[in-house]
Formats: sequence, C-alpha cells, structure tokens
Amino acid sequence: MKFSLLLCILFSLKSCGNTSAITSMQENTMQQLSGNYSVTKLINNDTLMITPDINFDASDNRVSGFSGCNRFNGSYTIDGNNITFGPLASTKMMCREEANTIEHNMFDTLSQVNSFSLQNNILTLFKDKDVLLTAKQDNSYIIEYTAVSRGVYQQVIVKDSIVSFQKNRTSKPISKTCNENEWNKITANIETIQLSSISKLEAPSKAHQYDGAALANLKITYQGKDYQTQTFDHGNPPNEIAPLVKEILSIAQNIE
Repeated sequence: MKFSLLLCILFSLKSCGNTSAITSMQENTMQQLSGNYSVTKLINNDTLMITPDINFDASDNRVSGFSGCNRFNGSYTIDGNNITFGPLASTKMMCREEANTIEHNMFDTLSQVNSFSLQNNILTLFKDKDVLLTAKQDNSYIIEYTAVSRGVYQQVIVKDSIVSFQKNRTSKPISKTCNENEWNKITANIETIQLSSISKLEAPSKAHQYDGAALANLKITYQGKDYQTQTFDHGNPPNEIAPLVKEILSIAQNIE
C-alpha cells in the first residue's frame, strides 16, 4: 500500500511538472509569435524560387505578408498552440504561373492550419500532425540613414553586416563588409535604442528648417517593422541615436 501510494505521489508530481512545462511553453510561444518570418518550406516544396513572408503583429492579432505574388493582410487567433487565420484580403496583381502557384499554395495552407510551434526562431504551421509550412524569423537589422538638401545627398544602408554608401545623387553606391569590431559596435549601439520610441525623439537643433543644415532621417527595420525618426539636422542627431549615426557614417566615409 505504501509503495502504491508513493508511486501515485511521484506520478502526480511528474504530471504537474509536465503540465507546468507545457503551459509555460504555450505561454512563451504565444508571447514570441510576433515579427516577420520568411517561408522556407511550403507544403512539400523546400526549394521555393520566390520567398513568401508572413508578419505577425501581436498587439492587435493582425497578420500580413507577401504570398508570392500579392500582399495580404487579415487577422489570426491563438489559443494555446492552436492557431486559425481569419479572412485574408490581398492585392490583385497578375503574376507569372510559378508565382501564382506559390500564392495559391500559401493561401490554401493558411486556410487549413490549426496549430503551430515556435522553436529557435523557426515557425512551423500544422494541420493536425501534418507540417504545411515552415518559416524562419529574421532577427537582423536594416539601417538606413539619409541626408538631403539642395547641395547634399548622402545615403547609408546597413544590412547583413554590409555597409552601402552613396555620397551624392549621381554616384553609384559603394559598399564594404564590416569587420567583427565594426559590426559589434553597430549592434551594441542599436541595442541601446528603444526602437518604438525613436519616432518621438526631439531634434536638438532646427537648422534644417531654414536650409542651415541638410535634412536627415534614420530608419531601422527589425522583424518586418519600420522605426523612423523625425527629421533632424545632419551632423546633430538626437542624443539617443548619435552613437549609432556616428559609427555608420564613420564606416561609410572610409569605404575605399
């Protein structure tokens, strides 16, 4: 009797532990399902010539993306690890047969999906136990800095550790791959910035309003979302983004 009781207690504790782990996993999955995911496998095709993407906005349960031919948007509902997509609206562009086929499969997949998993930035959508779609979240940043006036044009784009610099309106962009030290400085500077707040940053000076300085803007794209500053004076950015701006301009201006 004592042995049986001990087994019951151990089984109960183990069950509670598993239940807690499952609940925790579901809660974490719900919290993490946000941002942009690039489709790597659709139904049984893992060699897509065109890459659809799907973006989740957890703040209002909206979904949007590129289906292979058109842009789409709609709603989604999550209950634990179950997911359903509401009616999806899309643009009406005409595309080649291959793009149309991918788009058809994409919409057909989203209409059938009923559960998902998310591990190591890999999103998997299921119909029951069948895998219908696999997508990978891109956690890289795209940084775009522009400075424009009647006599000035500069554009710096940073993507995948490559810095591209166009120094005037008529020149072609030149680029270089950042070394490890440069890239670490860029990422460290980005991580000090609260992206959702950069649109509210006040410019420390207003010379651009009377042609006393070029108009400058900084845009950072992360997980499918754009975060952009208000216009500020080229050469005098808000303090919160000044180290990042200084770093990317320093790298750009030293490209040979």
